[in-house]
Amino acid sequence: MKALVFAVFAASVGVAAAAVETVSDSKGLAKAFERIEKSSPEKKEIVIKSGVYFVEKTLNASSVTSLTIRAEKPGTVEICGGVRITGWKRVLGTPFWAAPAKAADGSNAIFRGLVKNGQWVPVSVLPGGTNRFEHTARFGAFLLPNLAGHWSRPPTREENCVMPYKAEDIPDSMDLSSADIHLLHMWSDSLCTVEKVDRIAKTLVVRETPDWPMGAKEKYEYEIFNVREGMKPGRWFLDRQAGMVYYQPLPGEDVAKLEFVRPKLRHVMVIKGGKDLTIEGIAVSGATPSISQRPGFGGLGSPAALIIGGITGLNLKNVTVKNTSGSGLSLGGCSLVKAVECVISSCGACAVSISGKNVLFERSLVTDAGLVYRASSGVFVSGSDIVLRENEIRNVPYSGLIGFGDRNRFETNFIHHVMQVLHDGAAIYGLHVNGVMRGNVVKDVVALGEGFGVHAYYADENSRNTIIEDNYAEGMPVPIHNHMSANIIVRNNTLVNLGGDMVISFERCVGSEFTGNRIFCDGKLDTVWLDGISKWSGNMVSSGSLPPYEWKPSRVPQPRRHAIPAVRALKKPVLDGFFSEGEWTGDFYHIDRDGKGFQTGFSSALVRFAWDDENLYATFLAANFGNGKMSFGEVWGRDDGVELDLGKGRKIRAFHTGKTSVLPESLAKDVKIAALGKGKNKHPNPNLIRVELSVSWKALGIDPKCELSIPFNARAYQSEFNQMKTYDADFPGGVLVLE
Repeated sequence: MKALVFAVFAASVGVAAAAVETVSDSKGLAKAFERIEKSSPEKKEIVIKSGVYFVEKTLNASSVTSLTIRAEKPGTVEICGGVRITGWKRVLGTPFWAAPAKAADGSNAIFRGLVKNGQWVPVSVLPGGTNRFEHTARFGAFLLPNLAGHWSRPPTREENCVMPYKAEDIPDSMDLSSADIHLLHMWSDSLCTVEKVDRIAKTLVVRETPDWPMGAKEKYEYEIFNVREGMKPGRWFLDRQAGMVYYQPLPGEDVAKLEFVRPKLRHVMVIKGGKDLTIEGIAVSGATPSISQRPGFGGLGSPAALIIGGITGLNLKNVTVKNTSGSGLSLGGCSLVKAVECVISSCGACAVSISGKNVLFERSLVTDAGLVYRASSGVFVSGSDIVLRENEIRNVPYSGLIGFGDRNRFETNFIHHVMQVLHDGAAIYGLHVNGVMRGNVVKDVVALGEGFGVHAYYADENSRNTIIEDNYAEGMPVPIHNHMSANIIVRNNTLVNLGGDMVISFERCVGSEFTGNRIFCDGKLDTVWLDGISKWSGNMVSSGSLPPYEWKPSRVPQPRRHAIPAVRALKKPVLDGFFSEGEWTGDFYHIDRDGKGFQTGFSSALVRFAWDDENLYATFLAANFGNGKMSFGEVWGRDDGVELDLGKGRKIRAFHTGKTSVLPESLAKDVKIAALGKGKNKHPNPNLIRVELSVSWKALGIDPKCELSIPFNARAYQSEFNQMKTYDADFPGGVLVLE
């Protein structure tokens, strides 16, 4: 082992000296961190000589003060939490080479990443490329807005975990004991191991509960990772039962001359708490989550190779994080941060996660995120006053950049080849409050398969007071998509889709603006939820050889809605406000127009119906966002609530306080109602109300029978934007049909 060099330099007059420790091997590096952890010295500097440092334990430090960790020569130091795989032998009769993969205690090592000569190696996969298998499971529950829950009824264990498959996709000879089933949902995915297989019934059961039930929202696609049948040149496979890893060489490769490394540690370096930390010129690699750990939305929450938390005054320069099966870089709860000229690449989950305040992340490259967990973003931001500018983000299966928080700014970034696998995301996506997206360039974002679409700039549920300006987007049919947001200003952008159509979408938004934009499109132009845009002006279109013209879409009421079904109840619902399993089979319908038939937006209100020989039944689900403004009281048209209008002055109301009323009063004895409002709904959103009610046919003077049409309307008053929402325009209203 090389000797450690420890030196204390003389300080300038009145300035404390920095203790400088130069390390040249892994043990010395570990001891340097141990000394920091034990003594928390001030003005400490660790200088690392060139080389690759395989560390056996996570490097931990806490409560640091004026600590600098740097490479003696920037770009020549790699700190790796992985271990080499050796002992490769040719497998006779196959194109494979194999080597033992054992943990330190002799047990079989379990991992989902392999690195060859410093480069990530893709795992075996079926069917391969952009092809997908499709299972035959079906799940028909209604997908609710996030603020109102998720599914209109909870899925059963069987609906979650049993996957019926086609015999030609999984032959009886295929061994699934080491396989990962990759289920593709809309904006999330699930990577599950196989618990058991019924070869006769052609079903398999996954061990972990997927994010979505099998087949929800008509998403049936799946892949199979880590099976022998998916091997091709340049891919690998781990037999988890035998503890052997297999590799199929590329043409001309000499396996004896290759170095293979598997990630081992959960984290390579963790520094938490303190102030004035500088890290410069080093690379970190080789971390992995356990096989049972699954990240959350956008790949957030997967263990990161480099974790820095709770630091005030952080400087990162020329830092690289790469070849990790989980997340790359996590900056959690830090403030006064500057990260420049960093490279975060080849990560299994989200590449970079940033929370805290007063953060600048600039002139950096984020590439090849989500290599294991495909619902991962490139960068995930949550906090306030966080600025990302002049970065390049590329090769990401889901959104390039996800932003949650207040006063964050995303400026002059180049984002391309993102949204490569999933849907309902964007180059820049998020829940933006008082945010700015300015001067960014987005290209080469193309949807794979059917779904909710892919976009350039997207302000989703509860985004408010955000500016999207001076950006460029090319090649997307719906470059601008905002959803259930308020006061979003979209101005002076350049939007290009030559050879195709273009849609500008402000679905369920209120109070927004679309002004001064330049549109280059040879196809059809359209809008979604034009009524969500209060100001539209100066938007110029160039189309083929035509001279530029100003786009002025017409504002007209929505066409009358079709009759909606009231499904015959399979059993009498228990009116308790909880929508218990098996009580309701019909779909929800949106209450989202005003009395004149124009669209309303932001918060959510839904209704559905059922019937039997005695009663008409209805459920309402209405919600504002948890931080939204509400008026709690019992005055209709002033306080938040819902109403079923059955004509002839017959109205049944429920308020978010849980109070109810019936008009006329003589009808009250024939109405049963349960309203779970604030503090009673057992839901994390306090601004949600669930209502179940029944009214007898006898009291309504109606003889129920199939195909009978009944006039009605459903309303929801939501005070934050003074909206009286209706199912359909007040005149003539909607129609129910008994089924």
